[in-house]
Amino acid sequence: MQQTTTPTPSGARFRYVLAILISGILLAAITGVIVYRRSGLPVSAQVPMFVAPSNELGWKQDLHYMTAEIPRRHINAFHTLTRAQFDRVVSELDSAIPTLDKDQIVVGLMRITTMLGDGHTRIAIPPNFHSFPLEAYWFGNTLRVTKVAPQYRRALGTRVVQIEDTSIEDAYKAIRTLIPQGENDLWVRRFSPLFLVCAELLHGLRILPIANRGRYMFEDDTGNRFWVDLEPLPESQREAPTNCDGSRQRR
Repeated sequence: MQQTTTPTPSGARFRYVLAILISGILLAAITGVIVYRRSGLPVSAQVPMFVAPSNELGWKQDLHYMTAEIPRRHINAFHTLTRAQFDRVVSELDSAIPTLDKDQIVVGLMRITTMLGDGHTRIAIPPNFHSFPLEAYWFGNTLRVTKVAPQYRRALGTRVVQIEDTSIEDAYKAIRTLIPQGENDLWVRRFSPLFLVCAELLHGLRILPIANRGRYMFEDDTGNRFWVDLEPLPESQREAPTNCDGSRQRR
């Protein structure tokens, strides 16, 4: 006669608790994947909204805090430049703050972090900065529009020639100073198109005279050049761009 063993209360309780723990871990993992897929970034990597200091003193305090924390937190902050070079650039920005607007100060802060030559030490573009509703990609030395908002469909597939009075080649050189130095060229090519449509950064670099409008020149495959006045939108309000095949991009 086969004997059966009745689980003790403690054994049953252990299995119940274990099941709850496993369910919780799975739920957390699934939720994390969903958040990651929806946001495009891990939760821990979400960039906070940008809030500009209200006065000159606030900007200087931010500058001093950032530049004091970098060598304290970085394992080897001065592997591509000397401490003296770093301090000189910081001092120059500190002295210039009274004459700069907020976009120019942000650009100055970004330049300091990119000088370190470390892709993980940088100031990310805040989500409440404004971008023009188009996306582009480098094909060799040609920057072409790959996605665009429906109202600017004429620019789809064309070559970006100029932003205001600045050629795209010179705009690219200026943008490079905001992308971590020391990284390979592929890294720069990958991120530069995002910077080349960011209104605040282009204004801070003095490529745009104002931050709420951008005039871009495009060239189609027949050689015809034309200007388009673009209006930037915060990322949260941007419409899904149009893909090269005419479909709408899913976000």
